[in-house]
Amino acid sequence: MIVSDNNIVAYLMIDGERTAEARAVRAKDPDWILPPLWRYEFQNVLVTYGKRGKLSRDRCRMLWEEALSTFSVNEETVPASYALDLALTNEISAYDAHYIALATIRQIPLITEDRELQRKFPTIALSMNRFLQPPETSMVMERKAPYRRRRGEKTVTSTPVS
Repeated sequence: MIVSDNNIVAYLMIDGERTAEARAVRAKDPDWILPPLWRYEFQNVLVTYGKRGKLSRDRCRMLWEEALSTFSVNEETVPASYALDLALTNEISAYDAHYIALATIRQIPLITEDRELQRKFPTIALSMNRFLQPPETSMVMERKAPYRRRRGEKTVTSTPVS
């Protein structure tokens, strides 16, 4: 389970350069949760695309209905006072604080392309690329003793000749 930032929802729903990556995130973990404010943020994205002539009104409505049916069942609220404290303490927007709060409370990653959030919350806010990387394996290698010591030979030291 992951928390998805609205930018990932937009990449998933609106065909573009980052759609394949967003689909890969969805394939890796299809269980996404979002704070309810994703609705307003996603509508703003659609309005922006509509104003710029990149999406028709009908296409905006279709994408809205599709996103709503996909994500509205996965909404979770967080205590507003907690989000406010996070926003004030970390100097982030109240909107972003709701995503961070949800990820923190649920102890799951927030997938976002917001670099400020990635910088301020490096263990919580992950880029799509970082999320898609295979888990790191930590392998500690012991430093081997010099060959002579491993064989049980004594090392020869030179002494100055007077």
